[in-house]
Amino acid sequence: MPDRNNERSADVLIVGAGIAGLSLAIALSKSDFHVVVIDGADCPKSVNEGVALNDWDLRVSALTPTSIRFLESLGVWQRIPSERTAPYQAMCVWDADGTGRITFNAEDVAAPFLGHIVENRQTVQALLECAEACSGVELRWQSALESLSRTPDGWSIDCAGDQRLSAQLVVAADGARSKVRQLTAQPTRDWDYHQSAIVG
Repeated sequence: MPDRNNERSADVLIVGAGIAGLSLAIALSKSDFHVVVIDGADCPKSVNEGVALNDWDLRVSALTPTSIRFLESLGVWQRIPSERTAPYQAMCVWDADGTGRITFNAEDVAAPFLGHIVENRQTVQALLECAEACSGVELRWQSALESLSRTPDGWSIDCAGDQRLSAQLVVAADGARSKVRQLTAQPTRDWDYHQSAIVG
């Protein structure tokens, strides 16, 4: 069992060190909150070590100008190599049944582009660099969430490695199969599309 005598406290505990979790942690730290971010994974290696210029990650995000301005305010966008981003001028979105579609075009809003396509690993790397430079952010790797419970002052959280933390607020930024959502019994709906895909 975790040692209660070694319990660490924070204003906010964020579960998940991905794009959403790290962005929020940095933003909160700039408002003088003490934030702890936990993640069950190992600390990622530098994404650019041994990566060739033509080695592109298939996991990307389309960042809108508003998202980019937000990342700029955190000091994150400036850390993403410009050669690893690509502006896009149009986007077509359609539903799963193929019965409806909508197209967005930069020309329609008199803009040079709608946003930038950026590899997720590049965004995470830049976020990590900023988070590590924030005195108000504490990153804990190999610290998978095991349990959490309500307390009079907020939440008590048990993590892998016999760690116990307490926080006034817990943020679930741990993805589609959120352990936070599972432990707090938040209802969800999902279904099988009965489809397969090959990406190459």
